[in-house]
Amino acid sequence: MLQQLIPGREYIRILPVQYADNVVSYNYCNTILVFDGCKDDGTPIFHYPERYEPIVLPKFFFDGNWRPASIIRDGEPTELTKWAGKKVIRKLPSYNGGLSYLYSPVRLVSATKHHVVIINPITLKEQILDIRFADPSDWKLA
Repeated sequence: MLQQLIPGREYIRILPVQYADNVVSYNYCNTILVFDGCKDDGTPIFHYPERYEPIVLPKFFFDGNWRPASIIRDGEPTELTKWAGKKVIRKLPSYNGGLSYLYSPVRLVSATKHHVVIINPITLKEQILDIRFADPSDWKLA
């Protein structure tokens, strides 16, 4: 994977990291990072696009699940993709029982196999939702 990531470009994870003791981390599945390179021991270094603050990730994060950030818009479309630009609402509580987007419609910006982008109703900015929110059958038109 090291050869595929280009320093200075934006990336996002498409799937969570599963590591020892069946612990799963969705970190960076809904956040765009800029790849800076690797330390001498192969540990990856990233930073947020808005500010340069090095983020040194454990090596187990450096797998094949990083993609160019454009994937959140240009990735494999789903049935939800056809509703881009329209207001949608979740039909079911979220993966952890949360009620986010269950009662308040949100504007769908884009949807792919691994990500959904909405307009956050509080900040009015785009918000990336990870694969836990990407199942089209969990959403309906508002």
